[in-house]
Amino acid sequence: MNNQVFEKLSRFGYHDTTITSINVTNNGLELVFDDGLYNLSNTGKETTKTPRIKVLLIVEGFDMNALYEYVAVCYQKKHKVIELQLEESSELNGFNYLVISDVYFSNFNNTILIKCSGNKLVNSEIIVENIRDIEFCF
Repeated sequence: MNNQVFEKLSRFGYHDTTITSINVTNNGLELVFDDGLYNLSNTGKETTKTPRIKVLLIVEGFDMNALYEYVAVCYQKKHKVIELQLEESSELNGFNYLVISDVYFSNFNNTILIKCSGNKLVNSEIIVENIRDIEFCF
């Protein structure tokens, strides 16, 4: 896989932005930001915000029946880390929001780690592996 995923991911600033919806699609995971993402200046500084945006993480060889192989959502509860199972992913729609603190990318298996926190899922992490491409829909 190439650096295309990292380059696309780096087009926007994510710190203190809010994920308002997470949806599983036929080819990956869709993150919805009702309040947008930060546009970045030439020096990488956050400037203005985009309008509402959907970020589609397209996963190579994605299989909805084996979502757990590509996507993990974990949160901390009473000093324990709990991973939501595929069957529990519907809980994600009840979280109301997740505020992003950091986004990390690894070339190893084109993996994205999103560290965030919200009203129901405290100290959460969203991990998506094997990302082939990213699409932004305004």
